[in-house]
Amino acid sequence: MALKKIETFMALQSDATNVLQTIKENIGNDRITDRDLDRIVVPLGGGLNWTIPTLEGEDSQKRLDGIIVH
Repeated sequence: MALKKIETFMALQSDATNVLQTIKENIGNDRITDRDLDRIVVPLGGGLNWTIPTLEGEDSQKRLDGIIVH
């Protein structure tokens, strides 16, 4: 597995203060909980594709790049 540079991930391009300010501008005084985040599970039964939620519905991909949050 090849490691990706931080520059690859748009969310990591700004310092933490800018990221926090952007989040506050978007959600106001609400909080983000684990239930607000999309979940992508490991393909079952020998499946080779990931089912990824998108704004247009679900998408099927053979490869998944991302950051593990928890």
